[in-house]
Amino acid sequence: MKLYSLVILLVVGFAQAIQAQGNHEILIVPSENDTLTSDKELVEENRESEIKYVETENDKGNRVSYRYNFVWQYGGESKLAVFLPKFNAFRVHDLKFLNPYYGLEAGIHPLLVSAAFTFSGVCGVEKGIFNLETSLSHFRTTKINDGNGGLKGPYSQNSFNLKLGIRIKKIYLKIGRSFLLNENVPVGQDRIPLFGIGEINGKVYGVEVQYVFE
Repeated sequence: MKLYSLVILLVVGFAQAIQAQGNHEILIVPSENDTLTSDKELVEENRESEIKYVETENDKGNRVSYRYNFVWQYGGESKLAVFLPKFNAFRVHDLKFLNPYYGLEAGIHPLLVSAAFTFSGVCGVEKGIFNLETSLSHFRTTKINDGNGGLKGPYSQNSFNLKLGIRIKKIYLKIGRSFLLNENVPVGQDRIPLFGIGEINGKVYGVEVQYVFE
């Protein structure tokens, strides 16, 4: 009972203290819901600020996009990418004066008596409808039937490639030159005619068509 009486006295005393304040201001303590609402509003404001910042950066010309292409090629690093196209994927930066891009390219090339594949790392720049592109490529064949019950190969080449291109709607037309870095021909075997595709006076050239499906 003593504890109960003490609580009653405290409540009465607190009420009398409030009455004694008369017209003085009463302190209002925000509820938990008010605090949560304020936090949500602050998060939304920060999010809107971040979006505006990103949009401002994009307005300056720093947008990023991705582009995917099918590629048919004669000569160059892939020799004969005709029956099945190569495939590449590029990350493109839309800057103020130039659009640099980079990505990977790969392809499997079925041939009459064997198969081959190409793998490349690509980078380049675009300006309007024109582009300049470089790549490092590895080309390799499977083993080839020699016609006498045996196999020869595999053969491979590594090359550095330089290309100039023009875009017409969703089509890129490119011509270029490949510079041989090294070539692997198994000991005791002859160089295969496939390596000669695109060669003119000992220099390797290539022509390719790319279809964009971005």
